[in-house]
Amino acid sequence: MKLCDACHRHVRPTEGACPFCGRSLRTTAAARLGAVVLLGALETACSSRPVGELTDSDTATPGTSTSGDGTSGALTSTTSTSTTSTTSTSTTSTSGVVTTEASSTGELSSTGDIDTSDTGCSFYGGCPADFANPFECSTFDQDCPAGEKCSAKDSGGFGFDVTECVPVARDPDQPGEPCTVEGGVGSGIDSCDVGSKCWHVDEQTLAGTCVPMCGGTLDAPECAASTACVPFGDALHLCLPTCDPLAPACAAGDVCVSNPGDAGGPFVCVHDASGDGGGEFEPCEFLNGCDLGLACLPPDSATECDPEAVGCCLTYCDLTAPMCSGAGAECVSWFEQGQAPTGLEDLGVCVLPL
Repeated sequence: MKLCDACHRHVRPTEGACPFCGRSLRTTAAARLGAVVLLGALETACSSRPVGELTDSDTATPGTSTSGDGTSGALTSTTSTSTTSTTSTSTTSTSGVVTTEASSTGELSSTGDIDTSDTGCSFYGGCPADFANPFECSTFDQDCPAGEKCSAKDSGGFGFDVTECVPVARDPDQPGEPCTVEGGVGSGIDSCDVGSKCWHVDEQTLAGTCVPMCGGTLDAPECAASTACVPFGDALHLCLPTCDPLAPACAAGDVCVSNPGDAGGPFVCVHDASGDGGGEFEPCEFLNGCDLGLACLPPDSATECDPEAVGCCLTYCDLTAPMCSGAGAECVSWFEQGQAPTGLEDLGVCVLPL
C-alpha cells in the first residue's frame, strides 16, 4: 500500500488518485511511461538508481491482526465477557478477552467493554498513520514559516523523496543565477530563494544554477512561458526549458526529451545521462540516456538494436522530409494525429512500422 500525503490514508499502489480525499497520488516516471523512459543520472551524486524508480517496498500485502500499534491501519478492539454456568469453567485470552466461569447459582452474566477509538479503520484506507509523513511541506504551496522554504531532499541515496523546511539564505540567489549547496547535492539546503532549487550541481564544487520549482498544484502545475514542469522523484518538480528535438536549443550538457510528467506535452531540456554511449542503435536505460537528437525506445523498434537491452537509441525525424538509416525503418509520427503540441506537429521517429 502507499500513503496519501493529504489525508494520510493507505490506498492501493495502482490508484492514481486517493479515493477518500481525491488528491492525486505521487507516482513515479516508471509508472507513467515504462522502464525505458525514466530520467536517469540527473544528479549523479544523489544516487546510481534512476530517480523515481519503484521498488518492492512500494507495495505491501494487506493483512489483519487482533491488536495493533496504529501503523498497520488495522482495527484494534478489546472485549471482555463474563459468562456463568453450572457446567463448565474456562478462560480464554486474546486481544479480545472472553472469560467463562462456573457458578453454583446457574446465573448467566456478561459484560463487554469495547474500545471503538479506531472504529471504521482498516488496512485499506485505515486511520491516519502514526509514522512521519515524508512530505513535511509543499514545494507548490511553500507553506513553511517565515525565513524558511520548502525544499526537496534525498533521504537515503534514492533520489529526491522527502520535503522539509530549511532556512533561506541571507542574500538568496535568484533563478538563473549561480548557487551553492551545503552538505552534499541531495541535502536540500542551498543558496537559492524561496520557490527555487540549486540544480545541475557539481558534486566536487557543490556549485550549480538556481532553477524555479513548479507552482500551482500537483494536479495542475504552473511554470513560466517556454518552460514546463518536470518531476524528479516524488518530492521535486522543476520548471525546465521546453525544446524542439528536431532543432534543440538546450544548454551544453543537456538533451531534449519527452517530458515524463506530461508525455503528450512539450519536450524539455534535461541533463544528458548518456555518458560515453548514447549513439544511434546503442543501448539505453533512461529517457535521457541517448545523445542529442535521439530517443530511447524499446529495442524491438529497430532491427539493429540489441533485443536484450532495456532500450535503444533511435533518431528523431521530420515528417515533412523523412530520412531514416535503419533497415526497414520509417519516419513515424511521435504524437497521435491532432494531439501534437504547437510546434511539434512534424515530429517523428525512425522505427519499424507496426
